[in-house]
Amino acid sequence: MIINYDTTSIPYPETIASLSEEKIENVKEFPYLGYTIKYDEATTGDKEIDLRIDLAESKFYELGGKLMNKKILLCTRMKLLDALVRSRLTYACQSWTVNQTQIQRLTSCYCSMIRKMIKGGYRREKDSWRFCLSNDNLLKIAKSEGLEVFVRRQQRNYAAHVIRKENESTSKRLMFNANPIRKTGPRMTLLKTAIESANESQRDFIRKATNRVY
Repeated sequence: MIINYDTTSIPYPETIASLSEEKIENVKEFPYLGYTIKYDEATTGDKEIDLRIDLAESKFYELGGKLMNKKILLCTRMKLLDALVRSRLTYACQSWTVNQTQIQRLTSCYCSMIRKMIKGGYRREKDSWRFCLSNDNLLKIAKSEGLEVFVRRQQRNYAAHVIRKENESTSKRLMFNANPIRKTGPRMTLLKTAIESANESQRDFIRKATNRVY
């Protein structure tokens, strides 16, 4: 596989290596440690988001008999949901570089599960398609935090962890890579996302990370 390949000028090659004169297929997608890598998606792409949602929904319905059992306390079911379902939905989220549309998709998936767990979660207002309970109401009833809040906190803590590493660390060198040879347009990085979510300057963020505030 060739990572971040630009197919606008040259088609993606079917093979780039051979073994004993046998050509090896150059795949466009590759699963690695539960994470799906796609050749033309430099950041966390829609393919990975689709996989996270599919795996989470599959696990939710597998545990549906317990998660949607109203006889079990909601707080108990929420702990089960976060431990076994949300963990799949947000697997490796600490290193994601996702846009707002992707976050909204994940949030919608998470809230739809909570809606199924709460009595009257799908009740709609009279003569309207609007739900009586908004997503914010659902989170308050379930005493849970929004998925975006959880993801951004994980990213912030991981970025702080990388900052505290030795300067020779590969992950730290990649995070602070200032290679001028790159594609034009806005650049979304984990460090930039973490700083923006913390609403601080880069200097203050690094100082707090070094002092283990995060």
